[in-house]
Amino acid sequence: MRVRLLIAILPFFLHVAAIGQAVEFSHPSGFYSRPFSLHLRAVDVNPDSAYIIRYTFNGSAPTETSQAYTRPVRLNDACRSQSSIFRLQNSPDAQWQPPKSVERIVVVRAAIFDQAGQQLSEVASASFVIRRMLKRKISLPVLSLSVDSAALFDPDTGIFVPGVSFDPKRPGSTGNYMKRGREWERAVNITYIPHEGSPFSVDGGLRIHGGSQRTLSQKGLSLYARAEYGNKFIDHPFFSDRDLVRYKRLALRPWCASWSGTGIEDWLCQQIAVPLRCDRLAARPVALFLNGEYWGIYFIQEKADEHYVEAVHGVDDSEVHLIGQWGDEIEHGSPDRWMALADWLAQADLSADSNYQYLSTQVDIEAMADYMLLQMFVANVDWPSNNVRYWSAYDFPWRWIFYDADAAFAAGHDPREMMEHVTCNDSSQVYPSSPRASLVFRRLMENEGFLRKMKVRLEELQATAFSPAVVLPLLDVASDAVEDEVPYQLARFTSGMTPEMWRKAVADMGVRMADHASTLGAAFAEFFPIVPAVASLALSPDEGALVCEATDGFEAPLTVYDIYGRPAFSQTVTLAQGANAIALPRLPAGVYFVSLGRGGATVRWRVA
Repeated sequence: MRVRLLIAILPFFLHVAAIGQAVEFSHPSGFYSRPFSLHLRAVDVNPDSAYIIRYTFNGSAPTETSQAYTRPVRLNDACRSQSSIFRLQNSPDAQWQPPKSVERIVVVRAAIFDQAGQQLSEVASASFVIRRMLKRKISLPVLSLSVDSAALFDPDTGIFVPGVSFDPKRPGSTGNYMKRGREWERAVNITYIPHEGSPFSVDGGLRIHGGSQRTLSQKGLSLYARAEYGNKFIDHPFFSDRDLVRYKRLALRPWCASWSGTGIEDWLCQQIAVPLRCDRLAARPVALFLNGEYWGIYFIQEKADEHYVEAVHGVDDSEVHLIGQWGDEIEHGSPDRWMALADWLAQADLSADSNYQYLSTQVDIEAMADYMLLQMFVANVDWPSNNVRYWSAYDFPWRWIFYDADAAFAAGHDPREMMEHVTCNDSSQVYPSSPRASLVFRRLMENEGFLRKMKVRLEELQATAFSPAVVLPLLDVASDAVEDEVPYQLARFTSGMTPEMWRKAVADMGVRMADHASTLGAAFAEFFPIVPAVASLALSPDEGALVCEATDGFEAPLTVYDIYGRPAFSQTVTLAQGANAIALPRLPAGVYFVSLGRGGATVRWRVA
């Protein structure tokens, strides 16, 4: 029986480490309905040499003291990690609320050692989601991260904990998790298990990601591919709305970063942005397990950095200048080009078409218009002083990347508030807007041509990408995708919200979304009134009509004066945008002057 079983499973052996000596698993990472026996096998090892396969279940890489493999391992409850890292405090006291228990999957990491304890192979890693052990089905793809626990929780070097860097007098800005840079990157195995298609595994680097969310128990994370980990890229097509299969870096955005508790705002807004002309980030939700322990709902997302620009726009990353927070953060390249433009813009009069034309060579105007309108539509009140990142390169004008919309569609906020943000010129204001943050927008809106461009584009988006007929189905798709997982997310991080409360929050957000397109149109017209005008005025060849070009549709007074300046005829006429022909009245012979619009053009009219 054992011989037949071994013969049956041999074709299914999966190579995890491909260079030199390696450990093979009889079963690949994946979803399984019930426990099974896992066989390990050494590959490319001298059969006459004495070697030992050692393995772990707690996510850490095996060492010379780890469990030795002597027979197939039955993957059952006893194989799940017993480390309970979820009990280790990883946030300030005021935010620390650990659950009583967490769900666990089985994570196996294995390597070959010689009799002296020398490691002979790379570490092979696999993750197994066994439904009978979980007692439920996980509807989302699973992302399993395996990393040495000390790399996360050691008080001196752990990146997940307050640690030695924490100052209780400054709990919101100190702690090991607030550290940045290569020094605070840790080796990790990344295993992605979709419901359809093959599992994917790669070794890479792990860092804490984001701003204030670093203090949360459910932290933002970043994944890095590097040659030193054995892979220069993360090669997998994660996103159906992006024709890319290769990534240098990826972000993992936590559900808990949401302002409203719905968890899906940023992902939803990125979906709304797909047909727009501005830069946006592809994303998808996953259920994250850290060293086999359930860590809630995350969103794998493209990382807004120079590698993103290279991948999406084909610009060599060495030529990219990437700026954040209006020059306070130099993410990549040099700030010189941006600072020169900002200095010029602070003094420029954009009502002058020559200045506007120059700015059009420095800023992608069409992309900027969509970026601005999108931020206004979703009412991202954590902007524009915050969450701003933009880039340029040789022969590429500045483009803004839409990212971090966790504050979008929040209760009590609407597009009218955004009008105040983009027009802020109060030097005492720093957040959520400031004169510095609104400078580009305010200057552009001084130009009548740009305002009209914005008005036309807004009307287009109100009928398409911003219309309830488009955005509400996107909300349904997003909420449906995560709904089955929401109860487990809420229980894991004890948010105080119930699934029923979550569903109501989503429904309330839908009401606000449906209202925003019309609210934005009204607010835009109120804050940025466009005074319609008669662009040209002339008599028809037979002088029986007045012909004009109107900048917009509006009602205008038509007045005919005699040679002494006395009104001889007056009425209100309705003009359509563009060309118009207006019949003139029958008047006695003489010389008249015809005026159209208040303070408008006047033409001389001789009646024979």
